[in-house]
Amino acid sequence: MTGSVKTRDIRLDGGRGLHVVEAGSGPPLVLIHGALTTHQDWLEGPFTRLAASHRVLAIDRPGHGLSPRPRFLASPLAQANQIREGLARLDVERPALLAHSFGGLVALAWAAAHPDEVAALTLLAPIAFSEFRPLEQTLFGPRAAPFSGPALSAVGSVSIDPPLLRALQQVMFAPQEPPPGWLERFPYDQVLSPAAMVREGEDASTVLPGSPLGHVDLHRIEAPAVILTGDNDKVVDPGRHAGPLAKRLRRAELVRLPGVGHMVHHAAPDVVMAAVQAQLTPA
Repeated sequence: MTGSVKTRDIRLDGGRGLHVVEAGSGPPLVLIHGALTTHQDWLEGPFTRLAASHRVLAIDRPGHGLSPRPRFLASPLAQANQIREGLARLDVERPALLAHSFGGLVALAWAAAHPDEVAALTLLAPIAFSEFRPLEQTLFGPRAAPFSGPALSAVGSVSIDPPLLRALQQVMFAPQEPPPGWLERFPYDQVLSPAAMVREGEDASTVLPGSPLGHVDLHRIEAPAVILTGDNDKVVDPGRHAGPLAKRLRRAELVRLPGVGHMVHHAAPDVVMAAVQAQLTPA
């Protein structure tokens, strides 16, 4: 890796904050993780390789890991703005965004709300539209309730959540397996905390059908986008998200990866690297 790794905890107003792990130099590249993970997922994946040629900033998405967010500020736009505000403290200007799963929706919200601020988008198995997601919205959605939600999470964190998470991890990677050491180094204490599961419930609720919180005006996005999706994704249906998204964006390339599941950055790291490099290399 080029240069040392820096870890920063940026405190914002209103009980908000941003945890950032940074390395490298060059064009800024912000990594936004998906559900049921933290920035650690990027460290286990392409972070080191990307830092050889870019200023890479892996963040804990607001409400997850070590980035606090208050209750009921779960919309993708609210999360994007919290990330923007935190990164502004580090003089990050017009970054490219590499985002996975629900992080893709946050990246899209950022690019739509502030079209001139995003240099490029590389979206891995992105969620792009509201829909009924039975597992997340049935199991985690009730955790978003104003009064009963935290109590449900407190009970779940010591009962159903640990075995459920392990089962979900297998589905996330299928048909591949987690990389060696990924499960051993996974931050279970952060992901399974009652507060984190409340935030998972809030996130899931923003993409309920008819919810305005998950809507992104895709026509406002000007940044070029590469969308990478596995045709064996069991978590986010490419036919309902990646495919329609590519058709709605002005400048988008859709790459379908045969035999690949949801964790694209682990299953096809060379493809991800090539996509990012192509986005950030002048023609």
